[in-house]
Amino acid sequence: MKVPIPFLGITAGAMCLHGQALVQYQVGKPIPDGNSSGLADQQVVPSLPGRIVDLNVTLGISGIGAGAYNGDLYATLQHESGFVVLLNRSGRRTDNLLGYGDSELDVTLDDSVMAPPISSYRLTLNGDHTIPLGGPLTGTWSTDGRNEDPDQVVLEASLPRTGLSAFVGLPAEGDWTLFVADLDMGGEARLDSWGLQITVPEPAHVGWAAGTVLVLWRVWLRRRPASGKQ
Repeated sequence: MKVPIPFLGITAGAMCLHGQALVQYQVGKPIPDGNSSGLADQQVVPSLPGRIVDLNVTLGISGIGAGAYNGDLYATLQHESGFVVLLNRSGRRTDNLLGYGDSELDVTLDDSVMAPPISSYRLTLNGDHTIPLGGPLTGTWSTDGRNEDPDQVVLEASLPRTGLSAFVGLPAEGDWTLFVADLDMGGEARLDSWGLQITVPEPAHVGWAAGTVLVLWRVWLRRRPASGKQ
């Protein structure tokens, strides 16, 4: 009887390439309504060796009372020389300068999986800018990326000029600053939480250990006595 070869070697080989750190920050602070000064939340990622290979961002924003619209929101993330526009007045266009009137979001922003842009999420979900969601926005989306004035310039024709790739190659540890502003009066929003999914190379000794396990496994397979009926 033949013994099936397990996937141990393949898994070990893959795991030695990258490791992922997940950090989540509970904030629970109101975002000043109709105020471009907004809310800045700075957090420190402690010792995390290696430089960033990939980065995703989670973002949770809720409404405090009626009139807190996703279309009011502008959000950025900054770390060392890296900068990205996460939100920039989703749904704002020439025939609707207020943007989408949906309230609340709990999303993951990932530019590496060809996710649809958060700037036009109604069009993706409902096929129409004018059809509301009826609940919070969830799911995985690509960042807005449009580095344009959220009060005056940004429209549907504005092109993305920033992305999460701006953080690739930077050290993961250090200060990270999330900035969120609510640009129109009418309802207060609250920054509930945000987080980072940081992918870095595994330390060299981890890769060496995984490779050693793989080699020893193959040697054992070659040297083990044959089994089964003769």
